[in-house]
Amino acid sequence: MDYSQLLQSLESVCGDGLQTARTRTRAEEVIQSFKGMQHLLPACRFVLEHTHSPQLQFHSAAAVREAVAREFSVYRVEDIQGFEGWLLEYCSSRIQVPRYVRDALMSAVATIAKRLMLETGEQEAWLLLEKLWQLRQGNKDQQVLCLSLATALLDEFGTSSKSSPLRLSLEMHHQAKKIFMDVCLIYVWQMVLETLHSRIAINAAADELTEGEDVLLNNAITVSDRIISWDFQHDEANPAFAGSVQKDADADDQDTDELPLLLPASWQEAVNNDVIGLLFMVYQRLQGTASLASNHCRHVLIRLANVTGPVFTTKDAVENWCRAFLSQITPYLKAMVTAGNAVTEIGPHSLGLAKMARAILVPGVHTDAILNGDAILWEFLGAAAEAMIWLCREASRNGGDHEESSWLWEAFNGFAGVWAEILKKVKSHENNQAVQHLRSVCERVSEAYVQCRLESAAWSVEHENDEELDIDQDEKDWEQNEEQLTVVATLARESPKTMVTMLQLLTERVNAYKMAQAQQQFGTHVYVLHEHMHWLLLVSGFVLAEDPHGDPEKRVTYVLPHIPDISQIVLTYTQMIGTEQEELWSPQVVETLWWWLERWTLSYLYADSYPAFSGDAGREIASFIIDRMKAHMEGWASEASVILQIAKTLKTFAGHQKLRDGMLLTQTFHTLVEYLVKNIEKLPEAAHGVVVETVTIFAAGATQADVRAHYMSLVMNSVEKDFVSLVQRPDFSKIAQQNVVFSKLIDTMDMFQGLCRGVQPQTVNEIFDLVAKYSPHMLELLKTYGSVPEMVMSILKVYVTLVQSTEIAQLAPEVQTVLTQHSLELMKVYDSITKSQKESHEIADEPYGDVILIMEFLSNLVALDLQRARAQSVSLSQSPNHEVILYGWHILLPKVTADALEIPQVAIKNASLIRDLVEYYPDKLTALPDEVLDTIRRALSSNLGSPVYEVVDSLYQGISAFALFAYSLQRKGDMASLARLAGPIDGLLETALGNLLFGHVVSDLVGQAAAALLPLICCSEQKYETLVRGLLDQHAANPDTHQRLVNAFTKLTAAIPPELPEGITLARSKELGEFNKHLFVFLNETRGILMQR
Repeated sequence: MDYSQLLQSLESVCGDGLQTARTRTRAEEVIQSFKGMQHLLPACRFVLEHTHSPQLQFHSAAAVREAVAREFSVYRVEDIQGFEGWLLEYCSSRIQVPRYVRDALMSAVATIAKRLMLETGEQEAWLLLEKLWQLRQGNKDQQVLCLSLATALLDEFGTSSKSSPLRLSLEMHHQAKKIFMDVCLIYVWQMVLETLHSRIAINAAADELTEGEDVLLNNAITVSDRIISWDFQHDEANPAFAGSVQKDADADDQDTDELPLLLPASWQEAVNNDVIGLLFMVYQRLQGTASLASNHCRHVLIRLANVTGPVFTTKDAVENWCRAFLSQITPYLKAMVTAGNAVTEIGPHSLGLAKMARAILVPGVHTDAILNGDAILWEFLGAAAEAMIWLCREASRNGGDHEESSWLWEAFNGFAGVWAEILKKVKSHENNQAVQHLRSVCERVSEAYVQCRLESAAWSVEHENDEELDIDQDEKDWEQNEEQLTVVATLARESPKTMVTMLQLLTERVNAYKMAQAQQQFGTHVYVLHEHMHWLLLVSGFVLAEDPHGDPEKRVTYVLPHIPDISQIVLTYTQMIGTEQEELWSPQVVETLWWWLERWTLSYLYADSYPAFSGDAGREIASFIIDRMKAHMEGWASEASVILQIAKTLKTFAGHQKLRDGMLLTQTFHTLVEYLVKNIEKLPEAAHGVVVETVTIFAAGATQADVRAHYMSLVMNSVEKDFVSLVQRPDFSKIAQQNVVFSKLIDTMDMFQGLCRGVQPQTVNEIFDLVAKYSPHMLELLKTYGSVPEMVMSILKVYVTLVQSTEIAQLAPEVQTVLTQHSLELMKVYDSITKSQKESHEIADEPYGDVILIMEFLSNLVALDLQRARAQSVSLSQSPNHEVILYGWHILLPKVTADALEIPQVAIKNASLIRDLVEYYPDKLTALPDEVLDTIRRALSSNLGSPVYEVVDSLYQGISAFALFAYSLQRKGDMASLARLAGPIDGLLETALGNLLFGHVVSDLVGQAAAALLPLICCSEQKYETLVRGLLDQHAANPDTHQRLVNAFTKLTAAIPPELPEGITLARSKELGEFNKHLFVFLNETRGILMQR
């Protein structure tokens, strides 16, 4: 071929051709044609040798990677090695090319090296190291090239088959990766450390580069970050088989910085105390001159702080490593406290130090070193104590309204958490002076935290444009700051004095409110009091009651004698609060107060192990709290956040038997219930459902039948009255589209949901009767508002909530029949309103919301059938609900599109539903039409490649249940019924085997796959043999591959038992574990072969 003409053609399109939309398409066609040439490497070499166009150099480098991936076997290994050497020489001689070109060329070298390593093994690895070393010994430009090549090698060898251009099995990628790790990685690390050391030495000796960035230093630390981020643990574990992935349950929940770094024993000399000292010197040099590089260096130090594993052979080695880190961290903490804002990027810097400290100290607190006064450790602890107080003050500066605040608070959380962990390990040594000192620091830090929060709150008020701060935020302060408040509370509990201080501050603010109330003072002073009370209640709420559910183990024991005093302070304050019309009062404080009372009441006042408020005293306190609830609901009726919190508090009380029983005995509670039910329309609509649910739960707890009946009558009449007043109006069809009517109907649906959520064994019949009574009206509403997603979903939620209650299974058989009838009618109406619609009913934050609700409804029906069958010892086949479930699933099919299955919640619920249908109602399968059976087959097999673990798990279970039922027919000799299932069985076998061999497989699910595949094979041996022969024939042209596949299939087939265990079911599928082992080996042997392209 005429390479000159090729060069001319390429250069003509790599200039202006790629710059305009008009010529770009033609240019891309020419470039792609070039990359698709046969015998591409010589052409690439000619182009690179003769072009001066950076763009063409870049595309030629990409073409080299394509050529190596596609044509490697065309060339001799010696020719490829020669091309690799030439490419490196080419880069060395053209060092001034743009960085993106240089990086592309180095990526090409790395791709060649990886492919050669699979041919020559360690030989290529040692040649690579020699080339790197030669570049490292060269001039500055060659050293930059060395680091660029190291980066490219780390990228190439650290990638999976998906991100590498090489068309190899994952097994081969892993093989090359392991050789690189075992031979090269440690030497690349040492080479980078030498570069860092030399640059630091040069800068120290000549004061070079005091301004600006040191390119070599920056690049070297970036490479070191890539090395230390290598997945050493994954390589030691080795993937289960080619192309598989493993489920990591904690991956989404854990910060990768906090994961242990498991280094092999061979790295003992490569990570020592001198390395730590060097990296901290580099970090100091980079601060203030190179933001990105300093981030890389900080990350390297954090990861090294997490080092563990075989690299440490003795306990002394671990302790020396910790001391090396602590001795370096301590000066930075001291400098941070003294220099403050002068430190560059103080937020990320302080958080990085906190992460290092946590990684070093938390996994194994050195109790002896703390108790015996280890100098290095105690110097660090002293610096950390001052740093916590400084971080707290600096984070809250200007009301926390600065860009570093969130970083500083997170760093504070980190150091405070370390302190709490240390104290937890040594606090049993009560008389030790070190423990007493640690506790004194807890006192200082917690008091400083409270003071800073109060000062920050005051600043915020004084600089806030609006007089009232917004409390209708998505997250409340006790939710947003939960981690921080929890760790502060942990420290504060170590000091009784802190508790006294907290009481004093609460008392002072209550007295200040009294004075402001008496003198009718308004303005900033009152608003500061609002914020102070808010934060004092928040902090004290966490300090006094760590667990919001009243766990006795979480109480502060030394608080117990002070319960009456604390109660008096807060309850007095509760009595002082006026209404929302009075400018003196803040809704935020009222809301926080009821949050506080919820925790306090359960943890102390009515805790089972604390009898101080039992009997008359308990009823008196309960009566007072109820009275204040009523007063505040009346006074703050339009403040949704306040009413919701009071309702939530009351609901929490309803779930506590002792407190609920005590309240039911008071007259004030009866008054409160009467007020809530009769005046519910005066409360915010958002609280109506919670109020109805709460009263319903209380009613169920009433020991006297007449009291229970009275409460249920009140609450049901309230719900019924509002609903009937609308749907039974003669002119309803005319007013149905009015906003007021629509809003009221949505509200009544929420109240019906509240009733259903409050179902208890004592009230299930009454609630079901009410819902059944008005079910026809709800279905009519569904027809009327069939095109309005919000209404459709509100109505569906009533039915879903009703049938998710386990108490529904206790209904009499004739009542169960009514439920089935209403359920079937619901499905029919839903089908009618959605049949002609292309889109599902959904609102902005709930895609495919109606589909999900119908799936939940059908799954709840299955659960009810199961519960009833077990309780009554009857067969599921006797349940009439299977018709509803099958019909409902059938009408969902057109709506569960490929786009819908992209939503994880839809995919999970769909897979779970089809599994339940097949597993629990298998005897209904043979009566289904062929097209429905084929639909079930497609539903079970179409999403086996889903990346969602739960989806594939459910589908394999469904396939297993389907196949085991077919096998049971075969064993019984019911060949007529088995013939009905033959087609779906063959289809499932083909899909399951194909997915295991070629698809996305989670190695943790091979057991479930085996439990599905084995009965499929046993039911259709002929189909299995046909599939195997077809697969072998595809590889007949390659004798080696063909023989390996023959051997693998022979061993797998030999592992198939002559028959399955008697009465085998999905629940007993673990008995097929022996086949599971053979399938695992089979996949390991075959996937690597079959995935080669």
